Amino acid sequence: MKKFFLAVLLLFSTTVSAADFALWTQEQKNWYIASNVMLALDWGTTRDISKNREYTEVNPLLGKNPSTSRVNNYFLGYFIANYLIASNLSSENRTNYLKIVTTLEFMAVGNNLALGLRVRF
Repeated sequence: MKKFFLAVLLLFSTTVSAADFALWTQEQKNWYIASNVMLALDWGTTRDISKNREYTEVNPLLGKNPSTSRVNNYFLGYFIANYLIASNLSSENRTNYLKIVTTLEFMAVGNNLALGLRVRF
């Protein structure tokens, strides 16, 4: 897992700067914030899974019963990768990518909450 995130960071690190974010449209910035809010909610519900063995995780990258530290590392990498990927896409693709991430995370959080999981940090 750590090698994967290191590879993603190395792949995009030479072409991303904070100035890139300033070139994003306001719509893209809003979708980026929304995607990160949904990621944070997913992180919280997934941490609840790690503390409650009654539930199992369906994300194959985390495994069925991930530890809390594994969940934390995964989502830290996810937040970083979310920015790096979005920053390296064309403007049109960036908007679509952020909409897709937000929608998928919304569905994951909705499913987790419907199962009775809570957002726990």
